[in-house]
This record gives sequence, C-alpha cells and structure tokens, in this order.
Amino acid sequence: MRRPTAAAFAAFALHVTALAQQLDLDPAAAGPADRIWSSNPDDQDVWLRRRFPLPDKVTTARLVFSCDNECRVLVNGKEVATAASWMDVTVVDLEQLDRDNVVAVEAKNTGGPGAFACWVLWTDAEGEARELISDVSWKVTTTATDIGDGWDAVAFDDSKWQTATASFNSVFGQNLYNGAPTTVHFRNRHSDSADTIAAGLRQLRRALSREAARAALDAIEKAVMAARTQLWREEQAEKARDSGR
Repeated sequence: MRRPTAAAFAAFALHVTALAQQLDLDPAAAGPADRIWSSNPDDQDVWLRRRFPLPDKVTTARLVFSCDNECRVLVNGKEVATAASWMDVTVVDLEQLDRDNVVAVEAKNTGGPGAFACWVLWTDAEGEARELISDVSWKVTTTATDIGDGWDAVAFDDSKWQTATASFNSVFGQNLYNGAPTTVHFRNRHSDSADTIAAGLRQLRRALSREAARAALDAIEKAVMAARTQLWREEQAEKARDSGR
C-alpha cells in the first residue's frame, strides 16, 4: 500500500477537523446571546469588557463571536482573534482560563448600526457545560481617553465605563444577524501551522512545475513538523507535571 503524502494527510486532517468543529456550532449547544454596543448604535468605535470569576480553574474553553463590522478580541490581556465581517463567525479554543478573567473587545463599525455578540463556553470540574454570553452585564466606552494602559487586563478599573446596551438576540452558531455564516474562522494554538498548510495546498493545486510543487510540499511538511514538535513539547511538559505530583 502506498504511503499517503504529507499534502494528502494534511488535507484529510483539515477536512475532519472542520467537520468536527462545525458540529460544535450546533445552535442547540448554547443559548442565544444579546447583541451589545453603546447606547448609540451609530457610534463607530467602542471598547467592551466583561470580567468574570470562575470557582475552579478551567483548562479548556471556547470563545465564539460575531461583530458588525470589525473587532479585536483579547482574553486576559492576550489577543486571541480578529474579525472583519458581520457575516462570519470566529471560534477560538482558549488555552486556559484563570480564577479571574476578562474578555476585552476593541470594535469598529464602518457605517450604520454596530453590534457584537459573544459566547464563552467551558466545562466545570463536575463536567457541567457552562456559558457566559454578551448581555447588559458587559461594560462599554466610546471615549478613547478611557482606554489606559492595561485596559484589557483583569485588574483594570472600568468603573467609569457605561453599561452595554442590548438589542435583539443572536443565535449560537449563526452570524450576528442570524444567517448562516459565510465563513467560520477557527483559531487555536495550531492555527499558524494550519494556515501555512492551507496556503501550501493552494500553492500545490496551482503548481505548474515540479519546482513549484516541491516548494509547496516543503512548506506543508515544515508546518506539519512544527505542529508535531509543539505537540511533543506539550506531552513532555505534561509528563513532567505528572511526575512532580
């Protein structure tokens, strides 16, 4: 039997992963979230925050959001994703949540009313599914001077910010206005490798020479090796933690 090429393996892996992740966006998996913004829906630039504690440390969690029009999303001070269309949905596998957390959003509208919808989903220590949604418990400001150093950090004082305004609901797994998303963007610790693999596959399909095909395969194999190396390092770190207990 012939051994599968790196390109074939990568294409199959991406296909299976996409199918599995699409299933995770079943509307029955979570309740609706409010579309939130400032009190003036025509404000073009807003900053949003939601601080939330957890009784137990969570090691796996997922962030899902859609925005009209553009946004940058940070969790505990770290940028985890960006978005540029209300027609899309972005899904982020969060590496870890702490006992105290904050989701911070820098959002920009480019005409007409703006809105943002968000879900944070996790499993607690008892195995129960939990969720946090965008609603009036979020804080918002439209004043750039309210954005100081560390505005995206847990400890930032947002007491001068206003309460977010909620209008209508967004269904989980749909885009902001409850249509089928044009694109679902998935981000996790392997996203850079996956993006390189996807670009290599596109290059391979367009290759008109052996040299071009070889260059595409080299890029794919390098990205696969980088992902495998990262997995190996994680496994070694986990074994070291277990042996130290």
